[in-house]
Amino acid sequence: MGYLTYRSRTVEILAEGRPQVLIQRGRLVDDVRRGAHLSDFELEAALRQHGCEHIREVRCAVLETNGAITVIPYDEREEPGEVPKKAGH
Repeated sequence: MGYLTYRSRTVEILAEGRPQVLIQRGRLVDDVRRGAHLSDFELEAALRQHGCEHIREVRCAVLETNGAITVIPYDEREEPGEVPKKAGH
């Protein structure tokens, strides 16, 4: 299977899935959470591990294909819910 997923992006996606966005700009994507059978407790624990006390402090959280949750908090200079500005603007 490893060789097939290495050789074919389509097979890789079918076999391993794709990362899914759980939180976007401080808002929970509840359909993704429910579809992953992720409890509120599990999500809150992952946020705490990344130093976030509340969903609104999270710019983006992604459920990775291996089950890990990647959390990107807002920069301390940003307001929660703010769309990040591009460099040089």
